[in-house]
Amino acid sequence: MHLVCNGPLLRKLANMKLIIAIIRPYHLETVQAALETQPVSLTSVSEVVAGARDPGYTLIYQGREMTVRKPKYRLELIVDDFHADDAVEAIRKATAAGCPDHVSDAKIMVLHLEDAE
Repeated sequence: MHLVCNGPLLRKLANMKLIIAIIRPYHLETVQAALETQPVSLTSVSEVVAGARDPGYTLIYQGREMTVRKPKYRLELIVDDFHADDAVEAIRKATAAGCPDHVSDAKIMVLHLEDAE
């Protein structure tokens, strides 16, 4: 059993999930606003670069051609089992806003945490 402080209440939670989402920079504010309504215990944001599938763009710097990878953000959230699906859906909807057919381009992974404290 793990103890998690969520606002003024301290409650016991049996299982926790780690949600990792890779999003485009212009979606960060929308995702953060969507997650404000979710009971998220911990949020971390890191800047990462796109992988091999997203080649980026080329530019000429001091006479040399360089390939620049597109920056993205990696969000890490810890939520309890009961709210994991809601948090994932909030991220999906926030990153799908303004996209054709409302398809999210975020990469979302959910991992089970064994010994979270």
